[in-house]
Amino acid sequence: MQKSNKKAIRINNKADGTYLIVSKYILHNKDLKDFDKILLLSILSDADDFNFNITTYAKRFACERDKISRAVKRLVQAGYMKQKQIDDRFNVWEYVISEYGNLSSEPKEDKPKVEPVAEQPKEPQIEPKDKPASTIDFEAVKQLILKVVNAHFPTMPDPLFVEYIKTTKEAIDSGKVDTIKAFTETTIKKSISKFYTEPKELTAQDVDRMVDLKSNGLSMKDTASLKLRAKDWLKNNPFATEQQLSTEILKGKNTFRKPVQGYND
Repeated sequence: MQKSNKKAIRINNKADGTYLIVSKYILHNKDLKDFDKILLLSILSDADDFNFNITTYAKRFACERDKISRAVKRLVQAGYMKQKQIDDRFNVWEYVISEYGNLSSEPKEDKPKVEPVAEQPKEPQIEPKDKPASTIDFEAVKQLILKVVNAHFPTMPDPLFVEYIKTTKEAIDSGKVDTIKAFTETTIKKSISKFYTEPKELTAQDVDRMVDLKSNGLSMKDTASLKLRAKDWLKNNPFATEQQLSTEILKGKNTFRKPVQGYND
């Protein structure tokens, strides 16, 4: 038997959440670009209850949202991801991810060819005098609002977003807003800013401060470990609130044993 020219050194004792084991065929798939593979591995490394969000991954890889969207499209075409719109009113989607690449959509049936019909001359239409000068396409307005929210208010709570859409539709239906020119990215952004303030993004300094406040009873070594753990958690949850971070810190604190007090303490 010919001796191999390669020796692999592997870590057999892998701590939970630190290492990722996936199919090697992902790396060998010629239909995927390098970034597609990296994104797929990152998605598979996240916990099952971690919500898929394009903004989150764009921030994780320090790239534009469009780059993530294009990679997702290629992963869908390759069968590693599947998208399903569960609410077409507010553009809400759910995702299925498989490392087997077995989620390819079924082939579409060939539609029978239809011979073109000669266009008949249309009779001139007379516009009614009482027709408004312009009408508003609410679906177009809703899509523009969604674009502004994704770009400037990514952490806006869903109930607040739904309420804003509802209020906007009522204003259109009642005639309070009677021209499409009233809806631009600038005017929508100003309108949302009046009642919703983007929560402050937490930093590593915030982690240190909160851990110091809650680390009573821990040794200096355990306090330092708790800070590292909380910072890693914050990287995967960039839009977390102070309350969520505080809860995570307390959970982490409970995993450390309190130091035994000596006679000289």
